[in-house]
Amino acid sequence: MKTFGSRLKAARKAAGLSQVQLARMVGMSQGNLSDIENDHVPTSTFTPKLAATLGIEALWLAEGRGARQPQAARADLHAAEPPSPGYYPERISPVPMHNFPVLYAEDIMAGRSPDADEFIWIAQETLAGPGGLCVTKGFHVWLDRLAEHRAGDLVLVRIAGGPPVLRRILVVQGIEYLATDAPDGAHPFGDDCERLGVALTCYPPPLKRPRLRG
Repeated sequence: MKTFGSRLKAARKAAGLSQVQLARMVGMSQGNLSDIENDHVPTSTFTPKLAATLGIEALWLAEGRGARQPQAARADLHAAEPPSPGYYPERISPVPMHNFPVLYAEDIMAGRSPDADEFIWIAQETLAGPGGLCVTKGFHVWLDRLAEHRAGDLVLVRIAGGPPVLRRILVVQGIEYLATDAPDGAHPFGDDCERLGVALTCYPPPLKRPRLRG
């Protein structure tokens, strides 16, 4: 690995991250990251942040000198955990999802919520990036308040008291992030985040058709 780009690409793949995911986490465009990996750009001001995110030494990344991993991390390097499968039989109820109550943003913002542990959320955006379950805007998402979440899961969360949004769990070096498909940066899953439920599966909304008249 003689170039900055080749070292960055190798470290990214070792961490199990796509270009989109890594670019999102460091706040750069996927195109810029691609240019660096393909050696169209010899270096980058993002080098320290890229190194910190990937758990490698900035000197090794920039110049190929020294150890690849920080001393403290060499014995136990935490790469991004692989996404979980999109379907978990042990977490799926045989009850049809449309029997569950539908929760709306205005209900959550007003402090109202159904008593049921499982409920339906109508997706406000499409999330089709790498990971487990993918949803399309307008689909009915079946969520469980009590299910454990894993890397790659979709969760319904409120960030800093804002409206509820669907985000994908991304785990890098033991740290959880809330990610979207847009390259606008991933948000650490911290104390300012309220998890409302874990997505189990999703379905298209029920079809509405006029009834035949005799």
